[in-house]
Amino acid sequence: MYLLSRRTVGAASLLAAAISVAGLAGGIAQAAPTLTAPASGSAVGAAFTPTGCDYSIVSPELVDKYNGAGGKDVLGCPTINERETSDHRARYVNFQDSRGIESAIYSTDLFTHASVFLITDQSPVPRHGILTKWRNSGPDGGRYKYPTQDAVSVGGGYSTQQFQGGSLDNF
Repeated sequence: MYLLSRRTVGAASLLAAAISVAGLAGGIAQAAPTLTAPASGSAVGAAFTPTGCDYSIVSPELVDKYNGAGGKDVLGCPTINERETSDHRARYVNFQDSRGIESAIYSTDLFTHASVFLITDQSPVPRHGILTKWRNSGPDGGRYKYPTQDAVSVGGGYSTQQFQGGSLDNF
């Protein structure tokens, strides 16, 4: 049997595997994977619900991105359960931290590999966050479409992020 467990170490997610062989039949091991939720929340079926939050994240890649970005300490709680975009091209979860700053994590396979990106409203200038600008451009990112990379810092708390239809910044 293969036992897989994901644990959060600091801001990074670590996947550890422990392997034990049992029930050998004709020299072939029987394998049964088990996945457990990160230590900083509770699992409800296949979903991960951060401790003290009301909504859940289902996709492992979204959970990994959430934990890698600092989890509840940085992004806060999900404000919706994970869902699919209206064009059925991506899955996402929205978050809000204790200061009211919103973020979202989107996962899409539009590119040559599955891509998971964080879009946030964290900005030194109120109401100038990348997430707000992106949402205001129309459904599913409007003319900007989906992100092609995470935001890149340009100094002083300011950042820029590349999307399929151009770039947005928080200044």
